[in-house]
Amino acid sequence: MLKLKTFLKSYKGSSASLTSTILFIVNYNNHNNRNMSFISHLEESSHMPKGPVHDIVQQSALSKHAIHFNPSKHKEFSHDHPSYPQHPKSIPEAQSDHETAQLISRAAISAEDLAMNDYEIIRKAVGNARIIEIGEASHGTEDFYVIRAEITKALVKHDPTIKFVAVEGDWPDCYKANKYVQESAADLLKRKIKEATGESDQNAAVVPLKNEISDAKDALSEFTRFPRWMWRNTVLVDFLNWLKHFNEDRVKNIDVIRRLKDIPADQIESINPESVGFFGLDMYSMYASIARVIEYLHEVDPKLAEKAIENYCKLDEFREDLSGYGVAVGFGIEQSQEQKVREVLIDLLQQRQKLVDERGLVERERSFVAIENAKVVKDAENYFRHAMSGSGITWSIRDTHMADTVKDLFEYYEKDLGLKSTNEKPATKCIVWAHNSHVGDARATSFGSLKELNIGQLMRQRYGLNGTFNIGFTSYTGTVSAASSWGGNRQTFSVNPGLPESYEALFHHTSMEMMNRQNLFGLLFRSNSNIVAADKEAKNSLIKPRLSRCIGVQYVKRTERQSHYMKCSMPKQFDFLIHIDQSNALKPLDDDQEQGD
Repeated sequence: MLKLKTFLKSYKGSSASLTSTILFIVNYNNHNNRNMSFISHLEESSHMPKGPVHDIVQQSALSKHAIHFNPSKHKEFSHDHPSYPQHPKSIPEAQSDHETAQLISRAAISAEDLAMNDYEIIRKAVGNARIIEIGEASHGTEDFYVIRAEITKALVKHDPTIKFVAVEGDWPDCYKANKYVQESAADLLKRKIKEATGESDQNAAVVPLKNEISDAKDALSEFTRFPRWMWRNTVLVDFLNWLKHFNEDRVKNIDVIRRLKDIPADQIESINPESVGFFGLDMYSMYASIARVIEYLHEVDPKLAEKAIENYCKLDEFREDLSGYGVAVGFGIEQSQEQKVREVLIDLLQQRQKLVDERGLVERERSFVAIENAKVVKDAENYFRHAMSGSGITWSIRDTHMADTVKDLFEYYEKDLGLKSTNEKPATKCIVWAHNSHVGDARATSFGSLKELNIGQLMRQRYGLNGTFNIGFTSYTGTVSAASSWGGNRQTFSVNPGLPESYEALFHHTSMEMMNRQNLFGLLFRSNSNIVAADKEAKNSLIKPRLSRCIGVQYVKRTERQSHYMKCSMPKQFDFLIHIDQSNALKPLDDDQEQGD
């Protein structure tokens, strides 16, 4: 296997060739630290002088010539498409930030008003949106996680058509959490159906689902890879416990005769139409997903299991160095495994109906989960194979996979579980949790000019502007849980105050202009209903692009401007914005912290 460090040490080519070579750096190594996160590793791994390598990487990583992406393969890329919020017909004349802050402070929603009546303002603005996306400005800020969870609870409590929460976590890791929040409710549902249809026998208990998950911490035990704190944290434990009890209470109160009279109790699996699920959208779990696919096939079709093992075996050679796969294929040292991973997925799709017919409707969920794992492998192979093409195409591959997984979940609930939706009256809605850089419309950011797409853009294009609602976060300063390098231990960093020309700095001034100086406030940019409306003057004052900070799982202070800021137009990127002036670091379940700054 070709190793990156060996290759760089032995490389004798020109600087231009080196530029094209180093652009293969895999996007999973920057994880929202979009520009500079890989530079220090390259400098340490090669014999090239630090200055030239640094300059080559920085210039090339941000050059549209480095992004070999074909927008014609993706429909409706234009900023003129109806899914993209348009500029106002007239933009106000330039004004000072102090004047802008005063204007925004009059339109800002205080923390108290925002949370009033279960976040009623947000619920009204969401309207009948099918997809509600809630972001975060870092993967390590507790305030973002807590408020996102509280908004989600409010939405779920007031809208029974919200059927799942889908997060920027890996599919197999989150599926265990999903079983935790749904299986006890499914057992109750089975018991109620038996009692309502007269099938119950007082001497024969309902056979429970195989729930061997002891508690919410155990439900998160599959999150073993870096960065564990992103999902193994105290906020998520609290949320999973809440969701589990909410699902149980909902099932206790439903009229099963009216709602589920045609579903045999023995055909109820953990994913059911009466409780809210918790699923992962990401695709970094290639090897865990391979294991799940093979495990499933061994049970249902041993011959196909052997074929899958054979088809996946070449990828297994790169288990310790997945970046090497893209290098090896790019230089013709190894053949692409694209067709082989596709064959496994096709086999699963072709066998699904036969297995459901033979094993009953209970097989629907098991086969669906296996198919989604096979799709993870297919798209992860594509992601790492294209890593040499630059971050633009890999970012788009990843976000397209996450958007496609939401679509697959909708189809499962509607086709397999029988929930019928129309555009006017969707029977299945969801809430998406992911970083701002994923849920905010990419076309409103500097990365949109490089033809990078993301979940926020794709959702608006696929479901219409009024079919979606997205919420972003910002913070001026505080503390954050992050690592100083990819794969490093978590540290608690103090966060630098927002740069003067940033939205964060402007919102800091806004917080000081508000009565009693608000640490938290909200801004409505767009509404899906006539009940609440955005303040047009305040919104228009923010249309002109500014810098905005994005902290992923790494926080690199020495290159903060390059590593963590991008230009965007927030009123076009988000429908609602929540600013927290001073925020606090996320508390992990695992005590793996190093000393911070």
